Amino acid sequence: MRILFTCGGTGGHIYPAVSIAEEITKIIPDAEYLFIGADGMMEMDIVPKCGYPIKAVPVTNLSRGKKPKDIVHNIKTVFNVLSSLFKSRRLIKQFRPDAVIGTGGYVCFPVIFAAWLLGIPAFVHESNSEPGLTTRMLSHFVKKVFTGYRESIRYYKDGKAEYTGTPVRVQFDDSADPADAFDRLGTSADLPLIVSVWGSLGSGFMNEVFSKIVRIMPEKKYIMLHVTGKRYYDQYKHISESDLRVIRERYFILKDFVYDLPLYLHAAGLVICRAGASTLAELAYLGKPAIIVPSPNVVNNHQDKNARVFEAKGAAVVLREGTFSPEVLLDTIGSILSSPEKMEAMSSAMHSFCVPDSARIIADKVLEHVTV
Repeated sequence: MRILFTCGGTGGHIYPAVSIAEEITKIIPDAEYLFIGADGMMEMDIVPKCGYPIKAVPVTNLSRGKKPKDIVHNIKTVFNVLSSLFKSRRLIKQFRPDAVIGTGGYVCFPVIFAAWLLGIPAFVHESNSEPGLTTRMLSHFVKKVFTGYRESIRYYKDGKAEYTGTPVRVQFDDSADPADAFDRLGTSADLPLIVSVWGSLGSGFMNEVFSKIVRIMPEKKYIMLHVTGKRYYDQYKHISESDLRVIRERYFILKDFVYDLPLYLHAAGLVICRAGASTLAELAYLGKPAIIVPSPNVVNNHQDKNARVFEAKGAAVVLREGTFSPEVLLDTIGSILSSPEKMEAMSSAMHSFCVPDSARIIADKVLEHVTV
């Protein structure tokens, strides 16, 4: 059995593919895999670290601007699509997969279209609440579209889409001990832990907010772990050097990046974060109440749309970037943590979005269509 995956651009596209591969291996231990990603993107680093081979094709996004530089960029994108289509076709013919699975990113289009041309069963997973242009186009060429949200099925022809949830990394299983997180932070487990995390790169806006919060946050109420992102750490590391009691007694802890994020999310009482589909799937798996600040820089406003689905069910409070002050954020934190009933209701609502065996469901559905 040979399975080809295509994904890229963000961890939210890469890790679900890895999770599905892990489940297929449980069913078919000798299955072989190949990933195809976009040249120069993070999947070229992450996928090999997860133990899978990957090949690159040239992929660039479409610009929605109308300036000369945007037109030139889009011309380049058209050439890259054609080039990646031919290269994908060659790689597919060499690997001879029994199925192709796409889990998001522009790279999915040339790879899955090439698979369709070669008559190989293809599938795509859409983790956002509203499908992007790539998934909309690919829905015509795949056997099934697996959706991360039940509400998303309405965007596809009857019978084409199936709600499966979004797979989460194996590190999010229930074996983590929250006490380990407090030990590593050097703090007391008697206080609630708030985890503020904004992806590997971080958020300039949220770093500014937390640089002000550290001076006005209450003491002995909770412990706040704020992750700046690597590119912002040097700019904000002075916060952890401040002569403030919340710093000295570790009520506020600053880090540039956390490699063991699942451990800290297990221990968290409240999470403050973006609305990437994979992040939300992980919070749903753990049943963690959240304050969500969607990124305003995502194509088609996907993050805001994702966040509003969770807000509508009471799983999260949504704040829009640039529209709230540090005081408002602290008040929001206080109102949630001060009400055990609200915390429990938010946790239950968040967990209602979880499909704990999502990766296994997708693996089974794919194998149903594959004839070896």
